Amino acid sequence: MIIEDDRTKNKIMDCLKEFAKICCTSSRQDALFQLTMFSYHLIIVADNETFEITCQLIKAIRKMNEIPIIIIGRGNRNERAMYIKRGADIVLTEDSICDELMLHIYSLIRRRIFWNANKSNENNILQSGPLQLHYIFRKVFWNKQELFLTKHEFDLLYLLASTPYRVYTFEQIYEIVWKEQCHGDINNIIWCLVRRIRKKLNKIEPRAGDIIKNARNIGYSFEPIEDKNT
Repeated sequence: MIIEDDRTKNKIMDCLKEFAKICCTSSRQDALFQLTMFSYHLIIVADNETFEITCQLIKAIRKMNEIPIIIIGRGNRNERAMYIKRGADIVLTEDSICDELMLHIYSLIRRRIFWNANKSNENNILQSGPLQLHYIFRKVFWNKQELFLTKHEFDLLYLLASTPYRVYTFEQIYEIVWKEQCHGDINNIIWCLVRRIRKKLNKIEPRAGDIIKNARNIGYSFEPIEDKNT
């Protein structure tokens, strides 16, 4: 993802156009929204705002995840140092984009892939009461009994279970799970998907499907089983 204005867009795009699929945003709000919806390997921020605003953006991104961040800055040495302290990984100047950008991108992404590959399997297992989801192997268990879910069923359940109590709208669910823009009767499509997941859960344990909560006319959320009777 690139967060920038037209000032540095051409330089950055020229460096990256043969390297990866690129998402460009021109505002902090849009960038943060995209980060809640999709996953990215790297973020490049062109320092086109004030120093304080750029620091706030870095801080906001860091609260969400540990994705590598490269800043293309114009600030002085103290400001560039502060970007690093706030959570940026690399700070480059505009005149060094072509020479150094690709080298740092390769280094950061390689390091992140290596780090992810060496995580313990426990970090890829989501446990909530009797529900256990194995993200790497895409397996689901309820009280150690396996549920056999389709790809979309797994993705929806994992999305909800990974952020308990957060309500996702029908539009957000569709765009995240199907990875495309909304079209058709998405409310009914998602309702049917949730119904199938609940049916499979209830087959193992009555009312287990109640972990998926309906927010009327809005979407769905996840409620951990251990909190249902409190």
